[in-house]
This record gives sequence, structure tokens and C-alpha cells, in this order.
Amino acid sequence: MSNLLREYVKSILEANSLAAKIIANSIVIAASSIGIGDLNVKAASSDEIRLAPTEPHVFSDEEVLSILKKARLTVVKLIPKGSPGSISGRFTTYIVKSAGKIHNVVFTSGRNVGQQFEDQLSKEAEELKLGKISPRISSLLKKIGINPKNVKESEQAGGKNQSRPLRSVVPNVGPIISDLTLHLKRSDTSANSEDQKTIYISLKDPTGATFANTGYVGGFILAKDKNGEPIIKSGNHPTDDFLLALGVNKALAAKGFTNVLRGEPAAVATAPKRFSRKDPVEVMEAAGSQDYEKVATYLASGYGYGYWYARDMGGGNWHIEKIVDEDSARKLVGEIKKIDISYPGVTKQLSCSILTTKGRYIVEVRNTQRGIVPNQVNIKVG
Repeated sequence: MSNLLREYVKSILEANSLAAKIIANSIVIAASSIGIGDLNVKAASSDEIRLAPTEPHVFSDEEVLSILKKARLTVVKLIPKGSPGSISGRFTTYIVKSAGKIHNVVFTSGRNVGQQFEDQLSKEAEELKLGKISPRISSLLKKIGINPKNVKESEQAGGKNQSRPLRSVVPNVGPIISDLTLHLKRSDTSANSEDQKTIYISLKDPTGATFANTGYVGGFILAKDKNGEPIIKSGNHPTDDFLLALGVNKALAAKGFTNVLRGEPAAVATAPKRFSRKDPVEVMEAAGSQDYEKVATYLASGYGYGYWYARDMGGGNWHIEKIVDEDSARKLVGEIKKIDISYPGVTKQLSCSILTTKGRYIVEVRNTQRGIVPNQVNIKVG
């Protein structure tokens, strides 16, 4: 490539980068002007424009489209996360046009409290190499039974670990679920690896309640009835096996979602409501056939095994569990005592409360983008 051509290409790239920065700033101004919130520009180049809210927030398509419209950008296409042409595995890519140029725009959700907690703890673990040890890391290692001087290096895996759908078997997930991985100088029985030199730790911050999330697109679908009116019908999804084991009547759930969609009264006499972790357990609807053993297996698969479970309880205290095998995961779940179900109608979600001898789990089948048709199953610990 000649010097003249090289300079020409460089000038084009610089012009595109400048255009991207101008567009990014116009989006920030647009979001603020319509009251959606403040945005930070994380990247603005010819390849991508990436923005994040100052406070954690998941943007709906409606919100993003209103922002882009206010910024006077033409939206050419929406590409779902992870699809061909997408530049993000977690968020929708919006293809926009401005002054005849095409740009890829992504709105992230920002850093949540759990991620900030993992980042801080990882920094504290890194300081072990410098001979420094924070009170929080000291108490964590003491609880696990590791001598700080035996830690060779640490690795933060949070954000890189893979998604783990609920399964009908309990898998070994140590390297996958680990938020903080410690590599030891000498082997130790506290380690999770075969050579006993690697420790996988799943971290939970004091306020964290999320147990598992799994995609549920297709479980319910938007269609039309014989009169051409919108209706939500039961679809098919692998996670249905879990919901049916809970005793969920999908036909009744579909009717409830349809009523919400149409703005009609609740489908059942006892108005459903969203379960709160502080609420007493209530029977909202008679359940179908329930399979407690299968439900327990699915919940145990949410834990998996092959790692240390560490929840910061505050004040230098940790709740620690070494999950070494399938039996360890099942013991964490406990014996299921009762499952109650709340169907959509007043609220926009299907909820189930699972009471066990070890605690409570709340299952929520809902749309995470402020729509009606469910696209995700969330499970929280109570």
C-alpha cells in the first residue's frame, strides 16, 4: 500500500470515528432530554457505538427506538443478541444510518451491584501477590481453609463464564461458574481440581438474590384468535419440563397473559400477585400434578458442583459451602415441602414459590423487556 493510499484510508477511518463520537454524544443528549436517564459512552468508533447507563438498567426496544428517534437517527435494522451481524452476545444491536453512513449501536445495562462486588474482591485478591491481604479476603480464605501464602495468583472469571440453562442432571460446573479462581503454589485438599492446585469460587454479594436465569423464548407465543384478536398461546421450550414438574398449567397461564395483553380482568377469581420473599406462602391456584423429585434435581442443577459457594454476610462473615458432588448440591436444595403457583392476570408474570427444608425459591416466568410474552425464567432465593 502506497503512502498516499495509506494516508487516505487513515483519514477515512478518522472521519468515521469522529462521526461515531458525534452520534454517540447526540444519543446521550437525546436520552437525557426525554427523561430516560443518563448515559456514558463506552466506545465510539467506526466499528461500534456502545453506551451504558450511569445506573444499572435494561433498556427495552421501545426505549431505545425513542432515544434514536429523538437523536434524529434512522434505524435500519434490529439484530438480536448473538445473531449473525450482531456485535454483542448480551444485547440487541441497532443498525442506524446518519449522513449516508451505517453505524452499529449497542445499549448495555451497566454494571450491577453483584459485578461491582466481584470486581472489588478480585482487586483485593490480586494484592495477595504484593503481600497485602484485606480483612475480607483474609476471612474468606480462613473460612475455606487456605493459607494466603499458598496463593500463587488469582483470576477474575466473572463476565466470562458461560450461561447455564436448567438441566435434568446435575453437572460439574467449577470452571464455568467461578467468579474468582485461585491458583495455588502447593496442592491442598480444599482445592476443586484434580491436581488440588485450583480453587473455584462462586461469589454472592450480601444483597444478591438471583439464583438462576434461563432464556424462555418460544415457551409462549403471540398469535391471533379466529376473530383476528391478539392472543398468547402456549408454545414449546426445553424448560417446560421444569415448569410442568412444578405443576404449572400452561393453558391457564396463556389465558392470564392474554388477559394482561388485552387489558381484561384477571382470569381467576383469586387475583394472582407477585410473590415477595417476605410474604407468607399462599396457595394462589390449585396446581396440576407435581414432581418434587424432578423439581429438586432442576434446582440442584442450578447449583451444579465442583466449586466453593461463598456469600458475603457482611462484617467479615461468610456463608461457605463446598459443593463437591451431586449429593452436595441436592443437600443445599433440601427436601421440597410445598409448591404454590400464581398465574398472570393482575401482574404480568407467572410465579411459583418452592418451599424446602433449607429455604425458599421463587420462580418468575416473565418478559424482561417490559413486554407481555415471556422470554425468561428467573429463579431467586428467598
